[in-house]
Amino acid sequence: MKSINYKLIGILFAVMCSASCKLTSKHMSTAIHSPLLIDEVDKGWLRFSLYILNDTVANGQHEMLYSIRVVNTSDNFSPLRKIVKNIDEYNIAYAYLLNQAKNDFILFSNNELFYPNYYAVENNYNAFPFEAINVGYSILEKKQRHSDRLIAYVDKVFTQDTIVFNLTPHQFITHK
Repeated sequence: MKSINYKLIGILFAVMCSASCKLTSKHMSTAIHSPLLIDEVDKGWLRFSLYILNDTVANGQHEMLYSIRVVNTSDNFSPLRKIVKNIDEYNIAYAYLLNQAKNDFILFSNNELFYPNYYAVENNYNAFPFEAINVGYSILEKKQRHSDRLIAYVDKVFTQDTIVFNLTPHQFITHK
């Protein structure tokens, strides 16, 4: 009975989260009404997908909000649940994602490193075969860009590898 209740709560939470991904505000110059897939990296039974939620340039400040989904492509279990052997390992891995993984997401832009100023892990109560991590960056926009932008995720939980996402910012940015 508890299992059914947790799954029902997870489904309701996912519906609410997907509705909250619709970003609209008077202060934004770009409102993305559904997450837009930018890049994917396959690592065996795991797929790392990068979605853009918001990308805005206003008053010389570039605000970016991304969602990274770690998807289990082999079955219907949460990837976090699949890699652990017991509840203690699960709690340690989940606590790491919640509290310490923020600095594992690095934005490379114009030969500079940026760490997220916003970080949140969505809890789907193991009801879906993915984990969602939201990261946001705020940087000063320079007049000339010398290189493309990348987000590197130094994964210490799922694969013990570095996942690199390529960004094409001009495609998604609207200037005020």
